[in-house]
Amino acid sequence: MKTFIHYLSVLIATLIIVSCENELPFSIKDNPPKLVMNALINAESQANLLFLNFTGKDATTHIQNATIEVRVNGQLTESLRPLPPEQEG
Repeated sequence: MKTFIHYLSVLIATLIIVSCENELPFSIKDNPPKLVMNALINAESQANLLFLNFTGKDATTHIQNATIEVRVNGQLTESLRPLPPEQEG
């Protein structure tokens, strides 16, 4: 009986290891840049951060002068515009 359980457990482990391999094709040439939005939003805060970027091969590109519309159930509730860049030193 122990031998049967041992063989059964080896068989199940082998099937799990073999079946977990799934190769996903990926070609950087056929993959155009995508729009990515990252946001730090707090419902109780008046100041929230939202970042828009395009993906790329080597680095992401920041999007400037974008306008974001916030809609709730199809109704425009807020329109967001970028803040002017801060001056350093």
